[in-house]
Amino acid sequence: MQIGIVIALPTEWGYFKRAFDVHHEHRLGGRRHYTGRFAQVPIAVVLSGVGMQNAKDAVRFLCETHQISALLSIGYAGALDTELKRGDIIRER
Repeated sequence: MQIGIVIALPTEWGYFKRAFDVHHEHRLGGRRHYTGRFAQVPIAVVLSGVGMQNAKDAVRFLCETHQISALLSIGYAGALDTELKRGDIIRER
């Protein structure tokens, strides 16, 4: 089982990639796709591009090509709320 991560922008991926042990880098369906480990946990990352439809497509791709046990979306969207601070975790209610 892997954790699937959807990241919209290459700049957002750049911050995360520093701590990510990349094993494979692919270009699939026009998107960059990485597999590897983060703190010994198997991870699959897709750079989705901006927008809801791109995020949906990236999630579908991860679920169809990997055995995903959890799914994360990492990005700057929290910057739109001035009460949020760097590192805050947002989840659906």
